[in-house]
Formats: sequence, C-alpha cells, structure tokens
Amino acid sequence: MTAQSLRVPACCTLAVLVFLLTPTSLASKDTQKDGWRQLAIYELMVDRFNDPASGTCMDSSGYCGGTFQGIQDQVDYISDMNFPAVWITPITEQEPKGYHGYWPSDLYKLNPLFGTDDQAAAAFTSLRSAGISVMLDIVMNHMGYGQTYPSYQYYYNPFNQASHFHNCTVCGPECSTPDITFSTQAMTPELYEQMWTCQLSNLPDLDHEVPFVKQQYFEWISYLTQRLPLDGLRIDAAAFMHPEFLREFSQHSELFALGEIFVAPGSNASYEIIQKYVEAGNATNGRGADPLLFSQLDYPFCAAARLCFAGADAALGMPATLGCAQISAVRSTYAQMDADQTVMGRFVESADIPRFLSMYNNLPALRNALMLVFFSEGIPIFYYGTEQGLGADTPPGFEEREPLWPTGFSRAGPLFAFVRGLNWYRFWTQLWTLPMTELYVGMNDYVFSRGDAIIVALTNGNSSVTQYELTGLSPNKLFCAGLAAQKVRTIRDAYVWISAQCPPLFGTISGPVSS
Repeated sequence: MTAQSLRVPACCTLAVLVFLLTPTSLASKDTQKDGWRQLAIYELMVDRFNDPASGTCMDSSGYCGGTFQGIQDQVDYISDMNFPAVWITPITEQEPKGYHGYWPSDLYKLNPLFGTDDQAAAAFTSLRSAGISVMLDIVMNHMGYGQTYPSYQYYYNPFNQASHFHNCTVCGPECSTPDITFSTQAMTPELYEQMWTCQLSNLPDLDHEVPFVKQQYFEWISYLTQRLPLDGLRIDAAAFMHPEFLREFSQHSELFALGEIFVAPGSNASYEIIQKYVEAGNATNGRGADPLLFSQLDYPFCAAARLCFAGADAALGMPATLGCAQISAVRSTYAQMDADQTVMGRFVESADIPRFLSMYNNLPALRNALMLVFFSEGIPIFYYGTEQGLGADTPPGFEEREPLWPTGFSRAGPLFAFVRGLNWYRFWTQLWTLPMTELYVGMNDYVFSRGDAIIVALTNGNSSVTQYELTGLSPNKLFCAGLAAQKVRTIRDAYVWISAQCPPLFGTISGPVSS
C-alpha cells in the first residue's frame, strides 16, 4: 500500500467528497437483533407528524393533532426517503398535555387523541408492509407528571400503590435526581443510587425491585406485542433505571432495544454511565454478543458532530478545544471501554435538543453532519422534518417539535433527495459489514473510509486543507463520485472517467418486512 492523494476542491467553503467502490452483492434485510445494524431509522413524534385534517397548531405545549391515521396516510413519504425503519414516540394514555408520550397514566390504554387500537395496528401494519421495521418508544422509569413529593396521588394503571414507587429516602428535599448534566465529577455508588431512585423532572419514580412492578412490565410488553406488529423498542430514560432490570426486561421482550443514555454528553460522567451499561452487557452476554440494551443513543457522538459542524453553541456542553477531532476522541473513548460502536444509535437531532438549523442555519453544514451519521459505524437516526429544513425558521416554542404537515410533505424539500441518497448508498455498499478507519483528523476536517467501499471527506467550512494524504489505499482502485454525477476516480492521479460500474444514483429500497 502506498500513500495516495485525494484533492478537495479549493473553491469550496464547506466541502464533502464521497467515493464508493462497487460491491459484489447486496444483503437481504433482516429484522432480528443483528439486522438492526443494517437499518437507518426515521424518528417521528405522533402528535407532530401528520394531522389528516391539516389543522393549525398554536400551542407548542399541547396537542397539535397528529394521529395514527396520519402515519398511515404518509407511509409512502417515509418509504420514498428509503428509510428501512421508523421510531414512533410513546402511544399509551397520558396525563393532560402529554402530547409527546412521556407522561404515561395507563399502560393498558392507547392515547385516544391519536386514534383507536385498530387504527394503531393498521398504521404499524402498513409500515411493515412497505418494508419499514417498527420501533416503539416505551416509558418504564416513571408514571405521570405534575405531582410534588411527598403529596403523590397513586391513580395510575397498573401502579396505584405507594409501594410501587421509590420513597426518596436517599434523595434531596425535592426528591430530584442529582444535577450532573455538565459535571466533570466522577460517578460514585451514591450518585448512581440517586439516579436510579430519585425523581427525574418531577416524574414519580417506579421501584423496579418490587416484584409486582417488574412482573407488570414483563406482562405489559407481552400484551403490547400481541396487539401491535413490533420489531424493536426504544427505552426512555434508560440511564435512570438499574441495569439489572433492563437486562431482565430485554431478555423477556426478545426485541431489539435502544436505550436513552442522555446524561452530561460533554462530561466524564456521561462516559462513566455509558460504560456502566456496556460492562453489564458484556459481562452478561460476552463481548461480541448483543450488548445489554442492544443499542444506546449516542449523545457524546451527537455533541461531537454538532461541535464540528455547527460550533460550540450547538454542542450540548461538549468542550470546544478539539473541534472536529472531538469525533475521533469519542470513538477512541468507546474503544477503550470495549463498547460495540456498530450498535450505537447515532444522530445530530432529536426531540430533546434544539434542531441543528435553529442553532446554525447552514444547510451544507447539516448535510455534512448527516453524512457523518449515515456513513460512520453505528445505527443512523434521522429526526422527522430534517428533510424539510425544519428549524431554519421555526416559530418560538416549536424549536424541537414543529408540526410537519404544513410542509405538505414535499418531495422537493431541501434535504429530501439527499437523505434518500444517503440511505441508498448505505444499503448499496452494505456499509454495516465494513470496518471504519480514520484517514485524516483535524480541527476543521474529518476523513474516513469504510473498508475498500467508501471514502468520506468532510469539512466545516473553516478548513485551509486542499489535499489529504491518505494511506492504506490500494493503487488503481476504482471509485465512484458519490452524491453527484455517475463518474469514477482512480486513487492514482485523480483523473475522472464515466463508468457503468457506479451504483444507480438514488435507487430505491423496497420490500415487506419478514415476520
């Protein structure tokens, strides 16, 4: 192998180059646990995705009108972006104004404002018939909202006794979890105990060591999966539940699960907490098997990507000293803790953080951040509305959760064709099977390859680099110019040819999900 030169056009202020090598075959899509490594996920919030009546939403803190029928009506919209999976926010009955789904009041009833049980099943079935695997968001850390300790009223179903909840004996006067959001302190057994037993945002905290509570969740997930076609779960507030309960629940559900570990993404505490769950999974299953939660939402990677492409203000507290090199630092930290990064859920936007364009209104920068998410190792997660550029001109109060239907579900949205192409190239190259190698890391640049199939060169617009010296590339390899015209380039003298060996530009992924 000899060092080869790959030129980034000097004219470009925010550059991205992608080169792909033609693969020999395609893999069939699989919805088993390992199969989720193959999938990219479209995250949607039921209340904000589609109102069939196309109503106007004036209250960002209440219901806007999205429904199960609204999802079913727009299955083709999701499919047209080539998404092979969708994450749907919680659908159980809620406390007042629980439009988002994270304030459950009754586990055994679906939210009537979203529609009926039959409409939910029809929407989920329509997604799967279109080849889209369904991941349902569930809440097990707490019930309800709006009550103050110790004056609780226990009216939830099935948890209607004080003994079903933690009694706050190890917590502060307001029973709140410790504030470690941007902490640099080391985690201690006492801090973990407070995280697992105290209230998160005034939400009555369930005691999963109580046999009744644990058994009810085992029975409930069986009840749910018998009524809805599900392929996976997203577990809300996973960091605030003991790993042992999550291990038992995951084994009982037998579904792929993605856990939310949203704690201090820019601090030492975040890595320590993630390592706690990684180690529990490795000890239980053995390295190389599915981790404890099978996957985790990777907030440190999100923060590093936003730091690189949108700047420190958007970086969720991540230290700004390394710039784009922080991406490499995150990956290195995971490698040291023996974490399987191929099953981590990676993203740059979600329902809990301001949209990228609301913090940095720059479409090329967002495109580069998405390139990193879709082409690095891990499971890409794409937040609804990003394809329409939501966040660039969002009304106050709707920064993370603007209704989508006013866009008319346009296929001409600023990023619609782009994300369709990302999904297609990821599928066409079987990217999930290939190792990731960093080729160039700097304050303003990040270049990596996936096996011999793809090279991605990203900058944030501040780079002065015009040429990367990349090592480990075989001479005379033939690469396609991705996300552009069907041209090819050999890693030799940077000359360009037309070739029939390039993948079809923005092809279509289709086919029903196998049961």
